[in-house]
Amino acid sequence: MSENANNVVLNNSLIVTEPLYAQPHALGKIFGLSRTTVWRFITEMESCAEYKNASISLNNRLKLIKIKDFEKFLQSQHKQWLTPPMAYR
Repeated sequence: MSENANNVVLNNSLIVTEPLYAQPHALGKIFGLSRTTVWRFITEMESCAEYKNASISLNNRLKLIKIKDFEKFLQSQHKQWLTPPMAYR
């Protein structure tokens, strides 16, 4: 691939990028959650069709999660603990 203005930074300005994916332990640090809570939320996310593409499992020890999807899932869980399960209604 040849270098051109579309794929190379041509000036010395500071370029800031946001990470797209994070490992579960990093999500805990970003959102202030325990490792157990992060894994519980990831398991719940993966069971939802809406978040089926939110994680990438590269091998049995490396999983990456889309940070924006994880945040969206957390927001969807806001105050859900106040709603009793269907069996108790």
